[in-house]
Amino acid sequence: VAERWRDELALLADVASFIQKTFVGELKTHELVAAREEIKTLQTIGKLLTLSTDAFTRTRLQLSESWDSIKTVLKEKKKAQSEQRQGFRFHRETIEGEIERVRAAIEGGTLKVSDGQKELRTIDTHMRSLSLGHQDGRTLREKLGEIETLIEQKGGADKKPARQEWQEQKAKAHELCVRAAAIID
Repeated sequence: VAERWRDELALLADVASFIQKTFVGELKTHELVAAREEIKTLQTIGKLLTLSTDAFTRTRLQLSESWDSIKTVLKEKKKAQSEQRQGFRFHRETIEGEIERVRAAIEGGTLKVSDGQKELRTIDTHMRSLSLGHQDGRTLREKLGEIETLIEQKGGADKKPARQEWQEQKAKAHELCVRAAAIID
């Protein structure tokens, strides 16, 4: 009988200690899962020991309340994560739409190179103000890079005559310098 009382008191003390130490602050998901496993272990010990009805009922009630609170917190965390993922998806789709609009305008020739660059800067600024998942941000930056490359290719085709004009002006300036040096001599 004395041994049974000792076991009973030890279990009651262990359950009380577990609850005090575990539920002090906000727990992370992995800590909640570990606490749930600890509850299972304590419940199993309670079943194996020959406890009085009062002690068994008290430990069972305390552990059940702890279990329910863990279950509630995990459910809330899952709900918050789901809402966050939906927000990420909405923002990603919005930015993808903006990027595709710019791509279509550049490929269709309805958007000038300088305006395309301004559009990309605007999209980039907008993208940084939104909450996105890590992979979503990386993917969208890659798409922006593809559009930048497209703009450079289109811009290069538009700038060839300007480049030729610049080289001609440079040659004329060099020719003028040579003449001026000849006159001075």
